[in-house]
Amino acid sequence: MRLAVAAVLTLMICAAFAGNAYAQKKVLNLDSLLQGSEFVKIDIPQNSSSAFLDGVKYLNQNDLQKAKENFNEALNQAQSNESRTAALFYLGKIAVMNQDVPAAHAYLEKALENDSTNFWCLSIMGKIYAAAGQLPEAEKTYNKLIKYHPQDNEAYYELMNLYARRGEFERCFEMMDRIEAKNGRTDQTIMTRYNIYRAQQNMEGAFKFMSGIEKADRSPFISCIIGDLYAEKMQDSTAMAYYNEALEEDPNFTNAIYGQAEIYKHKGDYQTYFRKLTTVMASPSISAPAKTGYLHEMFRNTRLEPKLKPEIDSLMMTFYQAHPADTSVTYLCASYFYSNNDTKLAKQIFSNNKNFHPDDPLAAQKYILALFYDKDYEGAEAAARESMKDFQDSLVFPELLAYMQYQQKKYDQTLETYKLMLKMTQKSGDKEAEINVYSQMADIYYKLEDQKECFRIYKKVIKMAPDHIPSLNNYAYFLSEAGKDLKNARKMSQKTIEAEPDNPTYLDTYAWIAYLIGMQMDKPDRDLYLDEAIKTMKHAMLYGGKESDVILDHYATMLYATKEYELAFIYWEQAAKLAPDAGYMEKLKLKKIEAKQK
Repeated sequence: MRLAVAAVLTLMICAAFAGNAYAQKKVLNLDSLLQGSEFVKIDIPQNSSSAFLDGVKYLNQNDLQKAKENFNEALNQAQSNESRTAALFYLGKIAVMNQDVPAAHAYLEKALENDSTNFWCLSIMGKIYAAAGQLPEAEKTYNKLIKYHPQDNEAYYELMNLYARRGEFERCFEMMDRIEAKNGRTDQTIMTRYNIYRAQQNMEGAFKFMSGIEKADRSPFISCIIGDLYAEKMQDSTAMAYYNEALEEDPNFTNAIYGQAEIYKHKGDYQTYFRKLTTVMASPSISAPAKTGYLHEMFRNTRLEPKLKPEIDSLMMTFYQAHPADTSVTYLCASYFYSNNDTKLAKQIFSNNKNFHPDDPLAAQKYILALFYDKDYEGAEAAARESMKDFQDSLVFPELLAYMQYQQKKYDQTLETYKLMLKMTQKSGDKEAEINVYSQMADIYYKLEDQKECFRIYKKVIKMAPDHIPSLNNYAYFLSEAGKDLKNARKMSQKTIEAEPDNPTYLDTYAWIAYLIGMQMDKPDRDLYLDEAIKTMKHAMLYGGKESDVILDHYATMLYATKEYELAFIYWEQAAKLAPDAGYMEKLKLKKIEAKQK
């Protein structure tokens, strides 16, 4: 077929926007408004109207227009400040979701007129002011939150974001003093102070603060962070002491074990390094995500893998055996073994995963592809047939079956599979899938040397979808191969390169057609077409054309026609290297003899 081939406070969360924030509708960075807990819900008032309840229902269904209509009706029917405030809050939420900041501001202002102490409305209003760059207004709003809701820490942290944006880091520390005076020291407050130092680019201050944390205030997490800081300073024995401290309190604290392992690795003590890691990987009580992140980092160290492959192989099997039914573990381990040419083990892992998850079509698909990558086309074909029975409404598996049949050059069987897929797409009404199946069928008819049926189907496809680029390209190319209707073929090919100007396959088709047309003409028209063909092929070469023996052959043919013999010979040699059995060396020998006779 010729087809195109650790808990950290985030400082400065809102972007600054200049100008009058509400002079016009603006698109602001309101992600934090929509994702935070403040928009999970607001207490639904007692005796709420049916319109209010319907508004909540439609909002949960993401039908914003109907939700807005119902909340407006609920607002008109509201008999209490509580009901009016709730309806206005939701209208403000919908305005934020629609990126209509002026409307959101207006709704929330009205809500606050009804209830000036409402936590949710003040919280959102503060975020809107902050996102719009109106920092004094945001500061006033968050101070109101602290006044009316002193037990909640959110406003303190939001104020710290504002102060950090203005570079007022001492005020950030003052806010932390107030939080810790109220609630005591926690991991969050410790890490916030640490990150304030980092925002100041005061790394020595950050280190001095963290290393001075009293033991009574150190959780395993904090001990591990301090250990990491000492490890960065190459003070391994001190770092190891803090990692041990973390592990005394929590023997399964993975970050501490990883920290210790890294120290052994840097010392070149790989025996202890892998022993530490194996302890983590073998434990089913330690979550798989806590392990995969470290393994991804380990694999980035390409110098480690070649000389320690047996140890890593053992580590990966230990990891897999601890979580054999976890799909993310399966895919990571199988990918590792594939990359190291242990395809038998990789296939077994994918097979196990399919058995663990018999109702998961992705597990079945991965197994079939595993067989394909190992060039076990017959096994992949059988697995695809089995999955077609298990997932009868899915087009994925007959498509995979057709591909495996095609790889084995079973073109008649491939065609029958596509006919089955065609019936499925027509039954489901999926026009896009139907067009794609027709296009694939046309390609198979061409393989079966049924040119008439191939061209008939392509005409049908292009009538159904005039801009179906793969069909336009293939039809144009097959016409050029047959030497038929070259002007129409050129028009179709022109549409493909306008749609994808850097696609080497489409560029090659267009250039080849231009070459064929030119070779039928006399000078100077002939030279014009050849110049266009070679110019197009040069573009194709820049975007991957050198990876296709067919494209190299076409380019060499064009160069030969313009008497660029030596350059043409070079490209035929490259084509022969890519496809040694395609006859390019024989062609090259003949062309060299022919060139000498000219």
